[in-house]
Amino acid sequence: MDSSDSGSSAALEQKAEDASVPKSQKKEKQPHSKKQKGGLKRRWALKAFIITFILSAFFSILSEMTESLGIVFTSILLLVFVAMGIIFDGVGVSVTSCELAPLVSMASRKVKGSKTAIKLVKNAEVVSNVCNDVIGDCCSIMSGACTATLVLKIVESLPSAPEKILAVGVSALVSAMTVGGKACLKTVAINKSKEFVMLTSRILSVFKKEK
Repeated sequence: MDSSDSGSSAALEQKAEDASVPKSQKKEKQPHSKKQKGGLKRRWALKAFIITFILSAFFSILSEMTESLGIVFTSILLLVFVAMGIIFDGVGVSVTSCELAPLVSMASRKVKGSKTAIKLVKNAEVVSNVCNDVIGDCCSIMSGACTATLVLKIVESLPSAPEKILAVGVSALVSAMTVGGKACLKTVAINKSKEFVMLTSRILSVFKKEK
């Protein structure tokens, strides 16, 4: 009886101590407040704006350079930008679909690239935004510019070619390649998200060594 009474009294004392703690102190224990999260989002929005501005300026200069290139080089550059848009879209989808637990298990076994993969998945929102929105939009703009340049080059070399029909045909072909490629790779990125993220992290680890 004495032990049960002492246990109940200890529990009551603990509840009293918890009740005496001010709410402000309890809130301080939370790792991230709403204000901190809002600040992080605003800072990331500013960074995204700066990155997009720099990339857009670079790609605009590059698009001006395509005017001096021939049909073959313009076509190659167009395919490169279409492929970049498809690949980065797949990366953005894979990091949002990938589960963290298998990567943590791989990191415990010291698998190469696993630590980078964990960072990518933990920052999936930012990575997805960069890959899908920032780089993806820039690649779309560049592929459109290359398409227009390619049509003009073909018309210049073949004056008898119908310009409007050619423009519609090339634009439709590029759009079909982009949309179809993204749809196919998106399916792979969702079903094989872990493998896709690990491949990305291994490529990144070539440029930056894991700690």
